[in-house]
Parts: sequence; C-alpha cells; structure tokens
Amino acid sequence: MHDAEDHIKEAVENAFPVLAELRSQGLIKAIGLGMNYVVPALEIMRQTDLDIALIAGRFTLLDQSAQHELFPYALANNIDISMGGVLNSGVLANPVAGATYNYLPASDEIIARAAKIGAFLKERNAPLIATALQFPLRHPAVTSVLTGPRTSAELRANAADFDLELPAGIWAELEDAGLIERIQA
Repeated sequence: MHDAEDHIKEAVENAFPVLAELRSQGLIKAIGLGMNYVVPALEIMRQTDLDIALIAGRFTLLDQSAQHELFPYALANNIDISMGGVLNSGVLANPVAGATYNYLPASDEIIARAAKIGAFLKERNAPLIATALQFPLRHPAVTSVLTGPRTSAELRANAADFDLELPAGIWAELEDAGLIERIQA
C-alpha cells in the first residue's frame, strides 16, 4: 500500500483484507506499506497485520521522528522497516541553494542544518553522503536502506559509501554536538 496518507480507511478496510487473503493463500509472502509520514503510517500499522513498512525521510541525519513511536511499534510487532529518502530528496547529498528537501525546495534553515552537519563531518573525515546512507542502520528496527540511485555510477558510489568505514565514535560525536538525536531503542 503506497502513499495511502489520504486514503487510510480504504487501505485498512479495502486493500489490506484483499492482500491478507492473498497472503493466506500463499500467493504473496508479505504485506507492506510505503509512506512519507510517521503518523498515518503508524495508524495503518496499528489497524493491520503488516510484515514490512517503507518509511521515507523520517530517520535521517535531519529527521529522526520515526524512532519515537513508529520504530518501537514495529519492533514490538515484528514489522521490518526499510528506510527510503535517506538523503531527504537531495539536500543531504549537496546542501546548497536550490537543493530539495522532502521533494520541495529546501528552506534556508534546512540547507544551513545540512551544511552544518556536513562541515562537522568533513572535519572528522566522514563524507556526508556515506554518513547519511549508513545512519539509518544504527537503529535495530531498520532492516534495509533504499538509496534511489539514478545511474549505475550512483549505484556503485552508494555501495562504496555503505562499505566505507566511518571514524570511530562519529555517532556519539554527532549526538554530543546536538546534531542528531540519540538512538531510542
């Protein structure tokens, strides 16, 4: 069930029962949702029996809101979490004027926050993109990260960034500096 923010009742009452029947017949293995916002995703999760949820942009270097209620619910109910939008639609790849955040032009405040995090990381020899890609996997609820490369070169770069060893203690340093929230597990 994708982008059902404005169709929660239909997702719960119409789509989910059909998918649950297909799962019970063995025709599909799992039922999931893909959403951009925590509150409606959590509402659907609480009213259905999901196996997986793709949450975009809500557990990134700029936004850790998914860890407050959604991740604990997912862990308690064995729902795998896939994180998408980990670069917040671009601003964490290149925090400059004209960058996008959540599919819209980024505000000056968001660009400044992303640039501040980038500068902090640069001082510690931690590339911003590599750090942003690896960040979501710190939480035990997150089982996978989708990167959304546009080209094969970006795909190879993403793979290299996942494999890059970040400086020891970088997460604690970011937390101590107040640039990210501490992990709530």
